Amino acid sequence: MMGRTLSLYFYFRYLKSIAALMLGIVALILIIDFTLLIERVPDIEAFSVFDVMLLALYRAPAFAEQTLPFAALFTAIGVLISLNRRHELVVVRSVGVSVWQFMMPICAAALSVGVFAVAVFNPLASAGFSQAQLLETTIFSQNAAPSTDNIVPWLRQKSGEQEMIIGANHALDGGLIMNGITMIFFDEEGSVDSRIEAERATLRDGFWQVENATRYRAGAQPEQVGNLDVPTSVRPAYVQERLTDPESVSIWALPEKVEVARSLGFSAAQFSTQFQILLARPFLLAAMVVIAATVSLQFVRFGQASTVILGGIVAGFMLYVVSVLVRTFGASGAIPAFVAAWLPVVVAFALGVTVLLHKEDG
Repeated sequence: MMGRTLSLYFYFRYLKSIAALMLGIVALILIIDFTLLIERVPDIEAFSVFDVMLLALYRAPAFAEQTLPFAALFTAIGVLISLNRRHELVVVRSVGVSVWQFMMPICAAALSVGVFAVAVFNPLASAGFSQAQLLETTIFSQNAAPSTDNIVPWLRQKSGEQEMIIGANHALDGGLIMNGITMIFFDEEGSVDSRIEAERATLRDGFWQVENATRYRAGAQPEQVGNLDVPTSVRPAYVQERLTDPESVSIWALPEKVEVARSLGFSAAQFSTQFQILLARPFLLAAMVVIAATVSLQFVRFGQASTVILGGIVAGFMLYVVSVLVRTFGASGAIPAFVAAWLPVVVAFALGVTVLLHKEDG
């Protein structure tokens, strides 16, 4: 039976290593993202380097969150290789401690990291990403081409007695705020009656609050109409469910999103899948540790480290591909959300435990 002191040593060894790795990843993301952002702003008037750095800071947690499973894998590989090279595992195993006993505190550490990431870091990353969208629009306004992630689908709706379609370059706050908008109005016969282009539109209860608008009609000069209210039949809850990216929603808000989507008659598959994926994330990190053990527990000489790392990369990549494929099926409603989120975890654990049983117990 492994002692409490030794268990805590392995537990905190993993925590310190993954904390250091994640700090390095965040720093690297900040440098790369800041460099890419600063290249977009030389011709924009009154831009501030501080604002661009703040934008990169807001975006960094969301990007770093996506790397967490790989960080868990490589941290486990690094810790196990280090323990082997310093002969600590050799000593531990010589006194009768099995692989399952000394892997338990490392898996527990990965679970702890996963719980913290889901319960605390994920809400912070979601809030930061929302602030980043607002700040990005403030900095770049109409001077930068929209990214494909922010392109808004066209929404058809009633505007008083007319049919109207609205589209935009950017959507913020789940589609309640749109920038670079175009509104197309139709007459009773279904022909285009007029078009409004504006800098921004904010959805209120029963109307779009449009800013800096210009109206275009066939055979007439463009008319500067400034700010105006355009009636609409759509409601904020409807737009938010249509345009909100599930990955930008905090885990604490996802259950409500699922209920609202169902009440409006939408498919809640995307939100349900994202919620289940976040619930499964702590166990996915623990599964990454088990996979790391399958390629790292044998005594590794200096010339073999590259082979071990390559094996870990291949294993992690395969699990990532499976996760993305199953997640896509879950988001489309082809398979239940629970299956989409938990299947990769179960497969990873099953494969890892099978390989360890074969290696350690024959």
